[in-house]
Amino acid sequence: MSNDPGKNNKVTTDLVQALRQAGQELARQISDASGLQVQTFFTVVGENTEPALVASTKIELDGDTDTVIPLRREADSLVRDIDLLELHQVSVENAIAYREKLLDQILDLARQARTR
Repeated sequence: MSNDPGKNNKVTTDLVQALRQAGQELARQISDASGLQVQTFFTVVGENTEPALVASTKIELDGDTDTVIPLRREADSLVRDIDLLELHQVSVENAIAYREKLLDQILDLARQARTR
């Protein structure tokens, strides 16, 4: 460090600001990773319609899970669209894998910050 007190104060202020920003970003990342929501929509090609929700899954960090799967009535039965549900399941698995990587990165950053 320099013998100039003004310069030392600026370095300290810059360091505090950088640490504050890093802490805010870490908090945002943890908040983003705490819940996971996957929604699958469909639309009919060639028709000017709004996408319609086919399935929805919400998973919280504590393991609580909500899944909504719409069914259609065919005669006296309720029927699922297996192809769309399989697509939704793949999306859920991809989102879980992404969240796992994100949490691993956050933990690595926290470990690195602790050892510095």
